[in-house]
Amino acid sequence: MCPKGVMPVVIILLACVQSVSSLDPLDSSDALQDSDHDGLSNLMEFRYATNPFDWDTDGGGASDVWEVYYDEHPAVFPENSSWALYDADGDGKRESAVPPGYLFDPTDPADEQEDADDDALCNLAEFRIGTDPTNPDTDGDGTIDSREEEEFIGCGTHPLEAPAEGRTVGTQGQGMAPDLASSWDWLSARVIR
Repeated sequence: MCPKGVMPVVIILLACVQSVSSLDPLDSSDALQDSDHDGLSNLMEFRYATNPFDWDTDGGGASDVWEVYYDEHPAVFPENSSWALYDADGDGKRESAVPPGYLFDPTDPADEQEDADDDALCNLAEFRIGTDPTNPDTDGDGTIDSREEEEFIGCGTHPLEAPAEGRTVGTQGQGMAPDLASSWDWLSARVIR
């Protein structure tokens, strides 16, 4: 038996968890639901401290799921790539265009105005046009995304256009931007019963 007054406190805490996180502590099935239809399950929203009822928790313009995806899946380049400026994993080899420790934070709108890959397109612009904010050359054709976006407006190539015949697309993290809707296997969470 609980000491007098403890049970009401527990009930209040459980109610707070449910209302804030959209998770019912007495029903594990709601953890895999996506209350705001942004691609993050309610459990993942809880994990990342995002609002399960708002697709853009920080109000910066990019969806929570987009920020989480690129925070956990930055582009990786071959060692000899001109885009590889940073050693993100500490192995002594440069393989990233994003500085180590850079955070795409779905709870902070400031990062949407930054330019993670230094391609002259802020992260929000990359979200809007569909390019990879961790890869300055999303389509792997050797031209920086911002330059292609300028040319596209003037009827040139687009930063998502496949490379011309005879050109190859690089390794992981290069090439076409991911189809985010089909890239969420890494987000699936197992509910422990």
